[in-house]
Amino acid sequence: MTTKNQDFILRSGDTKKIDVIVDKKDSSGAVIGQVNLSGGSIVWKALDTLGAIRITKTTAAGITLLDAVNGKFEISLDPADTGDLEGRFSHEAQLTDSSGNVTTVMAGVMTVEKDLVV
Repeated sequence: MTTKNQDFILRSGDTKKIDVIVDKKDSSGAVIGQVNLSGGSIVWKALDTLGAIRITKTTAAGITLLDAVNGKFEISLDPADTGDLEGRFSHEAQLTDSSGNVTTVMAGVMTVEKDLVV
């Protein structure tokens, strides 16, 4: 179920909305629908190259379920989240479903370019 290579670029200090759809796949990897996120929780983290957590978002703060039944959620990055960042950061999102099962649903690289207008 993990969608890999979810790479994106943004400028430091910018607002960014990351829309995610969690696909349900069969044993061959073919998409057969979307995961129902109802009753679950999501945590998204971005880590620097030394493994230090630089940003954390959760369904309680910074992640919005846009359409839980159809597997859609949005991660909101505010200017304060990236204002002092520059470089490449690993990121991933984990879903804990309503039964307590934990699954990494996306992973990739976030590249933060230094904003020239401050």
